[in-house]
Amino acid sequence: MPTDLTDPQTRITELETALTAAKAELSESSLDRERIQYLSEEASLWVWETDADLRFKYISRSRTISSLDHKFLLNKKREDVVTVDELKSPHWQAHLADLRARRPVNDFTYEITAPDGTKLVVRINGAPIFDKNDTFMGYRGTGQDVTERVRFEQTFDQLVTTFESIDQRIAILDRHDRFVLTNRSYRDLNRGVLESIQPGQRFEDHLRTVA
Repeated sequence: MPTDLTDPQTRITELETALTAAKAELSESSLDRERIQYLSEEASLWVWETDADLRFKYISRSRTISSLDHKFLLNKKREDVVTVDELKSPHWQAHLADLRARRPVNDFTYEITAPDGTKLVVRINGAPIFDKNDTFMGYRGTGQDVTERVRFEQTFDQLVTTFESIDQRIAILDRHDRFVLTNRSYRDLNRGVLESIQPGQRFEDHLRTVA
């Protein structure tokens, strides 16, 4: 099946793969740096590296991170830009344990607060770096802005909670009269024929079931 280049997630995945491949071959030459920079800016992703003390020593520019003046992160640890309460959470404690154990970082999501108060939700992936003597040198990985996605999910969850709490029986149908969503009251009314009101089922067939 051909790749759908119009799909945003497909585009992000392909660019992230390109970043990983390019980074693996990275040398100190300016040409390689320029290639990495281009890929980062195009994907709204950024490449980051830390030293052995887990302080950022390199962060590439991107459309997202440049709006926050990424330089404020240099020489800081990731935990330096989050609140004390966040650091105490199980989410962060598990991440810090992974770093201490030199384990890979997979889809770790957290919120950055810039000096001007701007907040950005990012998702990172990375891997530990070791030299030829197996000495730990730091981490290297990519970051992605997921602020809009996270905010949308939070808003959607709130809407679903409100929708479910309405006492009036509500069913939402698509333009082909197929069920898309029902609330708790509607499902309670049809608890004996729940199969007929599942998403994708035709309203006409449901009426035949209850007739």
